[in-house]
Amino acid sequence: KDLTTVDEPLFPAPQILDKDSLSRAQLVSLPPLELAVPRSPKVDTSILSFGIATSVSRLNEATPQLLHWLPHTGCPLHVIAPPADDTASTQFRMNELGLNTTIETSSVEFPVAYFSLLKRLYDTRSPRTKWIVLIDDDTFITSLPSLVSHLSTTYDSSKEVVVGATSDNFDQIRVWGVQPFGGGGIFISVPLAARLTSPDIWDKCVNGMGHNQGDKILSSCLNEFTDIRPKFDDGLNQMDITGENDPAAGYLESGRRMLTLHHWRSWFHVDIPTAALVSKACGDQGVFQRWAFPAANQVLSNGFSIVEYPKGLDTVNLASVEKTWDGDEQKFLHRIGPLRNPLGKEDKISYRLLDAEVVEGWFVRQIYARKAVQQEGSGDNEMDRILELIWL
Repeated sequence: KDLTTVDEPLFPAPQILDKDSLSRAQLVSLPPLELAVPRSPKVDTSILSFGIATSVSRLNEATPQLLHWLPHTGCPLHVIAPPADDTASTQFRMNELGLNTTIETSSVEFPVAYFSLLKRLYDTRSPRTKWIVLIDDDTFITSLPSLVSHLSTTYDSSKEVVVGATSDNFDQIRVWGVQPFGGGGIFISVPLAARLTSPDIWDKCVNGMGHNQGDKILSSCLNEFTDIRPKFDDGLNQMDITGENDPAAGYLESGRRMLTLHHWRSWFHVDIPTAALVSKACGDQGVFQRWAFPAANQVLSNGFSIVEYPKGLDTVNLASVEKTWDGDEQKFLHRIGPLRNPLGKEDKISYRLLDAEVVEGWFVRQIYARKAVQQEGSGDNEMDRILELIWL
């Protein structure tokens, strides 16, 4: 719900360029605008050990997002994948990129491979390891230091603890039950991992317990053989949402804590690694941070959008989440409420992040774009619009 109000406008009046005179156009230099971004906490990130069950091909696809948050952190990444010709070369390449990766090949079914990571991570833990973490190959961590700081200040890893994300969609809970869903990340303390991997429990769970989902095996093992129940953390986001028209916008413009994100390559499509590039200039605490500019009725959700509310910021409850995805509102209130109805194009003018790049190794250029909306039968020729931000 964080929203910082800035008295100055984000942009002055727009400069209109004629395509026939671009070579003669004089671009106006704008004065810098200072925005406050919290510093990332200084923590020992090596207390986490990560595991993913996937294929080698999908692991290669996931490498760009892993490179945002995992390299040179002291966190090992253990992968269980079916045999593939490029397993060794993939492991070598990932380690060359600073991703401390070990790939174990196995022909067991995916749910069992997922659950087996628990023992693999426990057996290979270091003296520093406090949390064993099961994630999906499309789980994105916006700030590893912030995640570690949050875990360390909220939970006691010396106790038997499991922390996870419940589903945002009650239909998913109805099908799978009240359990931690793996895409948001499941964090298991070392003492609990020791208990679950003891032979008297492990041997009863490792063959799958009749389930076809890895996180369901873990949940059933916990429920049937321990008295430990999950602690659901609102900073971990499963994101079981779908829709035709930018379903994730409400989430990513909400200002809510986004320690983990999920499903951004499948249930909906947002280029999260490109969105997070701005962290190279402003730090990872600034990713999806919100600023309001009342002078122009604009809100910047850093790395995702710049939105103008023509009727005024005071006409929109920015503390609630715009429900931009499909489904009955009542199915989502338990997790992401309060919600508000999606706004029409006359009430919300959105510029979405089109691209971002790191320039000269230290500053970041973001391009936000809005395509012209042509009204059928209208003689108005609306123009495409581009907004450029440079973070120094």
